[in-house]
Amino acid sequence: MKKVNKYIQYILLATIPLCLVGSLMEPSLLVWLLFLALPIGVTHYLGSLIDLVFNGTQSIYRYHLLASTVVLAIIAMTTDIGIFRVDSLLEDVATFIGFGGSFALAIYFWVLTFCKSTIVLEQEHNIYDQ
Repeated sequence: MKKVNKYIQYILLATIPLCLVGSLMEPSLLVWLLFLALPIGVTHYLGSLIDLVFNGTQSIYRYHLLASTVVLAIIAMTTDIGIFRVDSLLEDVATFIGFGGSFALAIYFWVLTFCKSTIVLEQEHNIYDQ
């Protein structure tokens, strides 16, 4: 699953410089950079969920999924169509959690996806074993 995540992230990350370079010719392409956040968030959340389903507690994405669910719940509950109506300071805190948390979770997912996998062999071997 980690390999599939890498290829999906390569594709999504490659579109960022394409939008930036394309915006030199057509400034309206910068708006597409904002729309890119949606597929990035969806693939991160679904990737974490699928990895957790297949690997259970051995999944490296389990904390990412938990934190993503909390941030998503805060965003969903504090919007105008949500259950809670927040004003002033609480709205600012929820906005910060929504934007900052989403950005931090994206970086956390990329760190988990692109970090080196270390396999530790726990086998004691003696040169006199036959």
